[in-house]
Amino acid sequence: MARKSATEVKIDFLVKEIRELRHETKSLRADINKGKGAIWILIAIAGIVTSGYNYFIK
Repeated sequence: MARKSATEVKIDFLVKEIRELRHETKSLRADINKGKGAIWILIAIAGIVTSGYNYFIK
């Protein structure tokens, strides 16, 4: 088994780090999209509650 040169070791390390960053980026995007959905749901509920309040009070 041939030994790797220092450059090959560094390249392998960089490739591994890039793969990890891609995975982290995908998971962060998924979390952000979930947060956006939660915000839209909360805004919709607030709108319904406000509409009902204004309808019955006025």
